[in-house]
Amino acid sequence: AVELTRRGVTIDVDVVEGDLPKWVRFFFDRDGDARHLTASSDASITGPGTLLDQIRQCVTDLRLPLERLLPLVTSNTARVLKLASKGRIAQGADADAVVLRRDSLELVAVIARGRILFRNGRVTVDEAWVADSDRKVRVDGKKAETALA
Repeated sequence: AVELTRRGVTIDVDVVEGDLPKWVRFFFDRDGDARHLTASSDASITGPGTLLDQIRQCVTDLRLPLERLLPLVTSNTARVLKLASKGRIAQGADADAVVLRRDSLELVAVIARGRILFRNGRVTVDEAWVADSDRKVRVDGKKAETALA
């Protein structure tokens, strides 16, 4: 896979197994082309918080600079998915951003299309369909019960 990136093929490492730091270190130690590496969650099994946790581990445990890791989850991914208005901060882009604390990389805010969706530990928006709905929606993964215990 590392050799393929040198030929311009993009590869993806998912975070389901919790081993992103292992594979990122392997990749960088073998001089893979980082422009052709993405990291992702499998949203049906692990959420974006797992991806953030493992990026954080790459920074803290491997001492890799965040700016070297960010393209794996921003611009590289947007390029592969052909999402021209995503993955970058520029005029005409969607104004998506994640704000992290400098020292801990704790999530502070999530902004999508210029709209603050999450701030200081709380979701800050209600989707329009919620106002007229009598639904109560809650989804807990099977591992959530053991994580709370």
